[in-house]
Amino acid sequence: MTMRSFSVSVAASAAGFLILLAQQPPANAAEIRVICSNGIKAVVDDIRPQFEHTSGNSLVIQYGSTAELKRKIDGGEAFDAVILGADAVDGMAKAGKVSSATVAEVARAGVGLGVRAGAPKPDIQRPMA
Repeated sequence: MTMRSFSVSVAASAAGFLILLAQQPPANAAEIRVICSNGIKAVVDDIRPQFEHTSGNSLVIQYGSTAELKRKIDGGEAFDAVILGADAVDGMAKAGKVSSATVAEVARAGVGLGVRAGAPKPDIQRPMA
């Protein structure tokens, strides 16, 4: 998959998520609080104006690392929707922080690793210390 097709795929997935969100009447119709990982920030920022114009709702988005945002949620941070990694969302569903019936995978990211020709191959079987 090329970087462009990956970006288009992520954008379409995030747009679909926000369209679904717009169809659900939020607790406060004027403002939807979204907690979102930095990994999808560019996509959400691109589709935000269209979502707000179409739905009439405004998004209040808090970006950060998944670990940082999960700590905030565990500490009682208020939100209407989260866009985080699948493991984090699944853990929140098990803990009752989000409804498991609303969990949906909206994007997938592959990671590639290349090593310069002739260079030794790194050991990727375990985390780096």
